[in-house]
Order: sequence, then structure tokens, then C-alpha cells
Amino acid sequence: MVSKLATFRTDSDIWDSFQDKAKSNGTNASALLQRFVRDYLDDKLDSRIDSPAAPDVDIQAMIDETLSSKIKELREEFEEHEAIMVSRSQKAFEEQIKIFRDEMDEAIATAKKPLLSVMREKVIAA
Repeated sequence: MVSKLATFRTDSDIWDSFQDKAKSNGTNASALLQRFVRDYLDDKLDSRIDSPAAPDVDIQAMIDETLSSKIKELREEFEEHEAIMVSRSQKAFEEQIKIFRDEMDEAIATAKKPLLSVMREKVIAA
């Protein structure tokens, strides 16, 4: 891929603020603009960006809306996985309880055998 230097004019205070904010977020203006171009080409940006009023579009609101949507999507996906895990855990717990009950029933039956023999002998003797 051949690299191309792209330039444009913008208000110097806005540009400085943009660079400062990018730096404070661990990136730089160039990386952000490259991401914007890729996302724009991949139709990952709000369609309002193409409107004639694009300079008046509230980019922060667009970002917030996109993030909220993604967070909602991730939360729903998490809740689905959580429900599956709870269901699996519940099933495993129920299986363990059944095994425990079966073992207890067997232990009780085993313990009753000698007692029943003794009781039979006493009944026969009486």
C-alpha cells in the first residue's frame, strides 16, 4: 500500500485542541483521521455525516449514540451468555443434588437392613 500525505485547512485552535485531546486519549490526530476515513469508507459512520449540514452535526452526540448502541448490544450478548451459564450451573447443581440424594437413600437403606433384622428377630421371639 502506497502512503499519501493528505492536508486540509482548519481553525488552528480547533486543531490544537484536537491534537491535545487525541494525545490525552493515548493516540494522535493522524491515527484518528485515518480511522475516520476507513470507517467512512466502510459505512460505519452515521449517515448524517454526508448531509450538507455536516459541519453542524453534533459529532459527540453521534459518538455517544453509537457507543450506547454498542454497549446495549454487548450487554444483551452478555446477558444471553450469563443466562446460559446460570442454566448450566443450575443443571449441574441439580445433578449433584440427585447424586447426593441417591447416595443418602442407599446409605439409609444399608443402615436399615441390620435394624430390620433385629426387629424381625424380636417380633418372632415375642
